[in-house]
Amino acid sequence: MQGKAAPTGKVVVVEDPTEDLPFAAVEGQSVQFRHADAIMLRGSAATREAIGHLVRDCEVFHFAGHGTFDDDDPLFSALKLEDLADSSKWLSLRQIICDLRMVRNRLTILSGCETGLLNPDKLDEYVSLPAGFLYAGARCVVSTLWELNDLAAALVLDRFYAGLNVGLGPAAALREAQIWLRDRIGNGKVLCDYAVPRLLKRIARTDLREECMRMAHLYAEQFPNEPPFASPVDWAPFAAAGLAYDLAGDRRHVALFRRLRSKPGPAI
Repeated sequence: MQGKAAPTGKVVVVEDPTEDLPFAAVEGQSVQFRHADAIMLRGSAATREAIGHLVRDCEVFHFAGHGTFDDDDPLFSALKLEDLADSSKWLSLRQIICDLRMVRNRLTILSGCETGLLNPDKLDEYVSLPAGFLYAGARCVVSTLWELNDLAAALVLDRFYAGLNVGLGPAAALREAQIWLRDRIGNGKVLCDYAVPRLLKRIARTDLREECMRMAHLYAEQFPNEPPFASPVDWAPFAAAGLAYDLAGDRRHVALFRRLRSKPGPAI
């Protein structure tokens, strides 16, 4: 599941808008590798105005950065842009509902902490960032239910896109990616010798590759003899809402899905 995809439609990627998450930058560039037509918004270029303009006609929107959930006022839950400390620059749920229109969007990925969180005890309806993007027009939204392990997120979403590339629907691709992350990376050595190098080999920036490899080694040292992502905290934060199943397509690819899971080797 490693080939580069041909252009399939407009893809908009917001990559590490606050410029402090190395694996979010890797995640964004991995999406670009699989989508030759991707429009990249990096760092401070990822403003509310730029996002609002570009997502109107995009088929896939991928956000890799910080998210925040406001328990007191869920409409102030947001994707953090430009400045971690300046909420006036963030894209809030209120603005998503009121201003965003995504007339062609078939998939939105919100890869940031707590982007799918909500508090049903304070409201009598489903108010969350995924609900806002669904209201704006997205057919399917993949978001997170708690804080992310940055490395795990980059690995699972790269695998997720590989599943989409062979024809799986979003829910099936996410399930396969989560099982792979949990079961196929058997220990810290497999992580550092196979999984992370495969992820980083597409990255042009030497400094980014070196920093991510350093972070991966520090994490791997904690798991010399056990799977580093066995905890649901690491493999299970992502959830898909909306039209996440391609029933006919998923049936056609069940055999391929099973072959991928049974393929020998430390990491595929």
